[in-house]
Amino acid sequence: MRTQRQRTGEYKERIAIWNTTTTSDNIGGKTESTPAAALGYCWAKVIPMTGTRALDFAQITGFQGYTFTIPYRSDITIDTTRKIVYSGRTFQIQSVLPPDEARKELIILAYEKK
Repeated sequence: MRTQRQRTGEYKERIAIWNTTTTSDNIGGKTESTPAAALGYCWAKVIPMTGTRALDFAQITGFQGYTFTIPYRSDITIDTTRKIVYSGRTFQIQSVLPPDEARKELIILAYEKK
């Protein structure tokens, strides 16, 4: 069985976790804003998943899903209101799989809208 010390070599990519806030405008729309600083940085294992194509308002858009596996962090709440910035690209968090009983890792499913 691997120990946490041995698993740290799997986390090779540096990611940033950002908070976003959504405010309503006067005409029923929403505006998303991002603060000037990231909530935190961590090392992650990044694995691309299969991409999809969808028809969105008469335009074809592509979605590329990614799995980000990070060491468990209790200092940052990671949920769907957060974003991940990795290699200059922004990913919207779709879901966060609950940690195992040992609370060693978090698995984050996110997508990049192309």
